[in-house]
Amino acid sequence: MNTQITKLKPLSAMIATIMLSACGSDSPQRPEHMDDTIPDALLASNFVAQENIDVPNWSEEGAQVPSGQAYIWSVLDSDGNPLPVTGLSKFANHKFTVTSTTGENGAADAGDGTVLVPNELRCPGDEDFMIPETVPYNIAQLRVDGFKTRQSVNNTDTLDFAFEIPENRYGVEYQAQLEYAGDTFDFAIKTQDLENIVPDYLLFNRFVAEYYPEKSLDDTVPTDIKLSNVAQGQLVKIRLNSQYDNDNPDFPIGVDGLDPFYKVNFQFNSITEQTFVYDEQEELANDFPGPDMEFEVGQEYPSIWYVNRQTSSATSALNPYGACAKLGDFIEVLVMIPEQAFAETYQAKLQWPNAAGDMDQYSFTISTAAEDALVDESKLDIGKVYDLPLGEDHLVPVTVEGFNTSLPISIAGTGVSYSIDGGEFTTEPGVIVPGQTLELKYDISNLSAENQYYAVFEPVLTLGELSFTGYARTIPDPAWPVLKNTLEFPMSGVATDGATATLRGIASVAVSEAATASTPTLDTSNIQVSVNGGEFENVESIDANGAWQISITLAEGENSVVYKDEPPKGLAGGISHELKITKLASADATFPADFTLPDGVDALGLLQDMTVDTKAANPVFYIVDQNETLRDDLFNNDNKRDDQVLIFTPSKSGELTNLYSSLITTAEYVFDISLSNNRAVGSTPFLFHSEHWASARTYDLSSETPLDVTLPASEVKGGTTTGKSTVKSTFSFDDDKVYVAGNSGLGVHTFDPVTGALGDIEYLNSIGSVRTIAIYQDASGTEFVFVSSRNNANTWVVEVDANDLSNSVTTPLTLEVPDGFAFDGGKMEDMAINPVTGQGFVADGTSLLTFDATNIAANKTITLTHTPSSGEYGELMTVLSEPGLSPLLLLDNSDKAIYVVDQMTGERMTVLKFVE
Repeated sequence: MNTQITKLKPLSAMIATIMLSACGSDSPQRPEHMDDTIPDALLASNFVAQENIDVPNWSEEGAQVPSGQAYIWSVLDSDGNPLPVTGLSKFANHKFTVTSTTGENGAADAGDGTVLVPNELRCPGDEDFMIPETVPYNIAQLRVDGFKTRQSVNNTDTLDFAFEIPENRYGVEYQAQLEYAGDTFDFAIKTQDLENIVPDYLLFNRFVAEYYPEKSLDDTVPTDIKLSNVAQGQLVKIRLNSQYDNDNPDFPIGVDGLDPFYKVNFQFNSITEQTFVYDEQEELANDFPGPDMEFEVGQEYPSIWYVNRQTSSATSALNPYGACAKLGDFIEVLVMIPEQAFAETYQAKLQWPNAAGDMDQYSFTISTAAEDALVDESKLDIGKVYDLPLGEDHLVPVTVEGFNTSLPISIAGTGVSYSIDGGEFTTEPGVIVPGQTLELKYDISNLSAENQYYAVFEPVLTLGELSFTGYARTIPDPAWPVLKNTLEFPMSGVATDGATATLRGIASVAVSEAATASTPTLDTSNIQVSVNGGEFENVESIDANGAWQISITLAEGENSVVYKDEPPKGLAGGISHELKITKLASADATFPADFTLPDGVDALGLLQDMTVDTKAANPVFYIVDQNETLRDDLFNNDNKRDDQVLIFTPSKSGELTNLYSSLITTAEYVFDISLSNNRAVGSTPFLFHSEHWASARTYDLSSETPLDVTLPASEVKGGTTTGKSTVKSTFSFDDDKVYVAGNSGLGVHTFDPVTGALGDIEYLNSIGSVRTIAIYQDASGTEFVFVSSRNNANTWVVEVDANDLSNSVTTPLTLEVPDGFAFDGGKMEDMAINPVTGQGFVADGTSLLTFDATNIAANKTITLTHTPSSGEYGELMTVLSEPGLSPLLLLDNSDKAIYVVDQMTGERMTVLKFVE
């Protein structure tokens, strides 16, 4: 038999050249003496490399291919169609053979086709880490009709030759010879060399530990991992995180820096010798034992170990190998801390290979907290409760935190009991452990008829060495009069640089129709004040009208001041209130201390105007910032269309926020804003501002801020429908009009308090260039509007005819000023009138003056006198005296401050101050 030998050999890895034996031809003929068990011969050109979408260039000269892929040559005819087996007699088959000369070390022409490869179940250095793998028929295959295991062919079979290479086969020179139909074909391919054999450093900066304040460690590379004051009775997990994924720390990607499937050895050793007993602890339900560990109930195990998972998921499979790792493995150090393990230290170390050929050491130190038998006093507050309804018991949840050991518990007091974790209420001593809930009960349902009103419960709860008191009282008898107490000054959340502060309020007795008892007389003992938890003291004075006053001494920083009612017998009341007053280190200190500007705002500009919402749960301030630093620059063209409105809420943090999501660019300037504090409780608050030469707008303040400045609730535009160069505005007492002061005089818009809709402007006079505006309503309900000139201090009062605005009467006023006083620039800046007392105030430059507006219809004269704080300001822009808020409010542009002033005593405190 004249045998043809055909060889397919790669250059450096792939099929690059197809060579035939020198004695053969490319058109061999079957010898006549051969029987029909030999199929028709194949040509080298019939073996065509097939596309591999994952390795598109695998058949190019010099290419090296990745593992984990199949590389296939299909047997095709000249048209590219599958070339089936032919030439065999019916039912005959032909046996082919596949051999290889690849050696154990993976080199070509170095062996018999057996290669030593890594065992995926073992670690480097294990005796059976390298195991033999046969190349012929296993890696190198002639696939017959797609089947990989056949070793003979029949007519019509289709053929493919393939190297199906498993993962983790680096630098192997696979060679194979196919003996088929008397011809020999050589195939060769080379896998990629191993490149990345040194892993990246490990970043153990994620962990799970109860009662530990942080959730991650240092973002740098911590090699000395420490957790301290960890609670006992829990499983602590210290987790590996990728250094490339700090922005997404909840999804770590594990070991990094290695070529896929390549393993490196590491060492883990427990330094301390604590153990725990496995008792099917709930914490271990989703966690694996360490290498060579298998949890069995009642057995003792080391308290600190590691696991090597296939992914970061807590339910992922445990890797079958122990002290080695590959790309993507997730290493986790676990510490099982038993109950009552106080002041214990658990230590271990992990050694990890580095680029220098050495081992980096990672140490783990987990220290449990010392035994703490003291509950957190700052969180345990039984509280004071008044006016409890009759007929049913009152339950008080009590927050019990901060301790880490079992504590004795007891309770004293008539009609009080306690329950732990929802159990039976008891008065007997007991024990409470961390994590349990606690509830007190006031036994109201069993009160007798003669003792049910103003029944007092005063529990004394003892936990360990600490005792806590509470107070509760049932409703008063409906026949009793009620003591009402209102704080007039100051408001909560203010500051002063003085050592003392004066509290002033009004106490009164409200008598219901059902009241039958006589009304007791009030004295100083009926109003009491405590500072910073001190003893309650009687107020210093109370007059026949119930006006009371007390001077208190302040400590540095924030002071808690509580004032309460102590009604005499037969008088209902007894409510306590708290306010905060901060003593500043100096008058030029920023307040609040955590004051911050809105995002994108570097500094405060010209503060032009202010309004306040007194119907909100806590006062909310709105401030116009014109975004210029010098008033002389205000009217430059470059400084137009850039105003903004800022929000400040004293009861919240010191952060200023933006009312609008963008600057006000629809108008050259905004000089005024106002808000109706005469609206009904619970109704929608609307902010009004008119824009210089542009429009008048209202905005719904109940919507979430920041608002879109281009979407007002209502808007009127044009020179005939809105005021020209409006400087000030105010809402009417009936909340149905908005008065505006501008170039054309005093104008008024109708206003719908439900929708915020504005009507076109109607002028009440034409005095021109009006600057200030204030309103007052006398006892008859007549509304008076005070205005002054923009060009001088000339002042008028407009008696408004509510039935026919055109009949409103404008009268000039005589303005008397203190000796030596002159208005800043010759014109008045702002005016306000107390809606209850009729006391008027004028803010101008450094001065704050006052006058009596109650008899203005008769005497037509304003007589100004200085207030006690007059002359102490920088540049006053706004003065407000609003319904629902007794103190006077001032906006000072120069000081960049909001001040609050007692209208009776003149004492001044700070609401907001920004010192650059």
